[in-house]
Amino acid sequence: MEVRNLKKDPKYLRPSLRTLLWLARAWLEVKTMVGQGVRRRMLVGDLETECPLTVGAVVTMQRTDSEVEREVLRGE
Repeated sequence: MEVRNLKKDPKYLRPSLRTLLWLARAWLEVKTMVGQGVRRRMLVGDLETECPLTVGAVVTMQRTDSEVEREVLRGE
């Protein structure tokens, strides 16, 4: 309920598309390193526990293959 009330506030900070894309790129890089050890798996678990809304937004983000998305995610 508290989060819902915050989102109604026009001064509530919302990430821009570019910020979400950089978070998605970082998440993909972390997920590819999961097989490299226990500490990496712990990092993913911690991120999913501590930042469930951010991880959820990044994981469910619809890809559009726009120029900005290609630039950030693929480094083009």
